[in-house]
Amino acid sequence: MAGGGAAILWLSTISPDSGYLEHLMGGIFAVAFGFGLSFVPLTLTAVTDVRPEDPGIASALLNAAQQIGVAVGIAALSTISVTTTEGRLPGALANLHEAHAAGDTGAVSAVSQAIVDGYATALSSGALILAAAALIVTVMVTARPQNQRQRNVSSFPRATASAPCLSRPGR
Repeated sequence: MAGGGAAILWLSTISPDSGYLEHLMGGIFAVAFGFGLSFVPLTLTAVTDVRPEDPGIASALLNAAQQIGVAVGIAALSTISVTTTEGRLPGALANLHEAHAAGDTGAVSAVSQAIVDGYATALSSGALILAAAALIVTVMVTARPQNQRQRNVSSFPRATASAPCLSRPGR
């Protein structure tokens, strides 16, 4: 989770002149790698120590929480991006068409910078949220004591010598 947050923070340093290969592709791959590393521990944490009849419910709750979290997260970060962009465009949009027709690139550059500022603010906010989540997970999720792990393993039935052995016929 922290790796994904660091990669999102890297992506927040974009500028209107950022190239895909030079700036974005590495950050996107780092985000994917960081989040990919978090899925298995997240799933194991969610379904560990549930009653034997409840792993399906725990898994369903995890999936529902992921879906809702993604939808709410995208909505929140999109709102931050759009609000920031709107705040950076006090008068640039009013005469953008006329300025562009007259060959004035200053207005177009102002709009480009406002859009990039919106993206950067939203990505920085996302990185901050992920840092807070990583801190919460670090504090709240603790490892089980060794004796509890041994008790859980010892509660499984053991194989006995009377179990049928699979071998080739005629031996």
